[in-house]
Amino acid sequence: MTLLSAISLPLLAALPPVEAMTIEEKVGQTLIAHFNGEEVNQDAQTLVHDIHIGGVIYYNWANGLHSPQQVQKLSNGLQKFAEKSSLKIPLFISVDQEGGVVARLTKGFTQFPGNRALGIADDAELSEACALAMGEELKAVGVNFNLAPVVDIASNPASYIGIRAAGDTAEKVIRIIKPQLAGFRRAGIITSLKHFPGHGDVTIDSHQDLPLLEKSQEELRGSELVPYMKLAASADTIMTAHIVVPAFDAKKCATLSPAILEGLLRDEINYKGVVISDSLVMEGVLKNCASIDEAAIIAFNAGCDIIMLGGKQLVGTKQLELTVADIQRIFASMVNAVRTGRISEERLNRSVKRILDLKSAYKIDSFSYPGEEDIKKYVATKEHQELAAKIATLSTKVVTTHQTTPYQLDQKKVLVLAPAAIRDVLLGTTIKSVGRNANLFFTESLAPTAEEKAKVLEMTKDADAVIICSYNAWKNAEQKALIETAIDSGKSVIVISVRDPQDAELFPKARTTITTCSPTTPSIQAALNLLKNE
Repeated sequence: MTLLSAISLPLLAALPPVEAMTIEEKVGQTLIAHFNGEEVNQDAQTLVHDIHIGGVIYYNWANGLHSPQQVQKLSNGLQKFAEKSSLKIPLFISVDQEGGVVARLTKGFTQFPGNRALGIADDAELSEACALAMGEELKAVGVNFNLAPVVDIASNPASYIGIRAAGDTAEKVIRIIKPQLAGFRRAGIITSLKHFPGHGDVTIDSHQDLPLLEKSQEELRGSELVPYMKLAASADTIMTAHIVVPAFDAKKCATLSPAILEGLLRDEINYKGVVISDSLVMEGVLKNCASIDEAAIIAFNAGCDIIMLGGKQLVGTKQLELTVADIQRIFASMVNAVRTGRISEERLNRSVKRILDLKSAYKIDSFSYPGEEDIKKYVATKEHQELAAKIATLSTKVVTTHQTTPYQLDQKKVLVLAPAAIRDVLLGTTIKSVGRNANLFFTESLAPTAEEKAKVLEMTKDADAVIICSYNAWKNAEQKALIETAIDSGKSVIVISVRDPQDAELFPKARTTITTCSPTTPSIQAALNLLKNE
């Protein structure tokens, strides 16, 4: 029994015709933003009441997300407040819940392995079941819009997309993602294919800078664009990439390019659904824009129906975040652009109609969520956790081993090394019971300091065996050096590559190397199970 069949949904109140809405109301519907608060507060009320915002996006650092009950209460409060507004238009409540390395809802929720793990498992039924289960958990806490799945192709191993991609060919990506779309739809969750026209063959993170994808149109139509050409008819929304593709537009990134969004996506691929920008709070899109206000107007005119204003701008060590006052200013700038003719009202009407049609199609409304006890029937259930464990088991692999005798870890003093970034994930496994005596040491960052290296060397002397969880050591010289030093100590060293699989190629002298392709509890547990079973 799914959540949708278990809950009686009221009939969605008829949404207002676009023509009956004011310019302000229409512009507001094109915006999704975040706010800081674990419950409905004045900032949230300002976004919904004054800006008429179309939706919100959740982040751990902004909204807590520390339990299913807290998330559900927040979602319910937001929708109830929207229901009291003049238009009574329900909100998109969105989150990035790809699984694996990108998952905002983790505390109290099932941790599902990500796309690469699903790609290695290579089972369409498992992919659909995973999306259905993830969707049921989202739906139970009031999230109706998942900014997933990724359909980038990992054709470049050094791409920052990495394991977020299901595989390195269009065929593999389509084989894994198509059933995911079906699973999320069965759960009543809106999805978004991302990042158009393809982010898998560039090494620059568009949060930090503006990537350049230099391929011919012929090459792109044979690779990056194939998932969109095959899946566009099934897509609720498509998210743009802040990436320059000279083959289609030599000057503007995709988010700001009419040639790419209207010419390629709408006219050539014949996409009819909603186009949503990736967050405008990213250096990739702001590189050639005077302000976020200007970027919003240009992106909308280029073909984005929804403007994403969530997240933080990562510039060096600073994390610049939009305030509600900033969002009010951007909103006012877009309203003014409509009033002065820079954005045509006819163009605005088309976008708002697509948005309202999508909300209506998914019957988004403020409805009676499961009670605090009933929520356990849908979130982190035994069935969901067994499903996550099955995917993890199928996708966790021993890459190399020089094992000639049994490890017998249960009789040994074991040192476990890992970055603090996966502390909670690792402590969710049976790691503490590994060996006769397991000693855990976490480096504060992915780049160990000289002091941490010295501490590890000292601890290694007293260990019989060392288990090291590498986390993209292939692009972190200090981490790679620390692992090599541990291997050179002469101890029995096991390397578990918990993120990008190329780490496993770096340490040929390790006694065993294992890849999980997913820094999640089920995947690391699967690696430990392999060791336990020798």
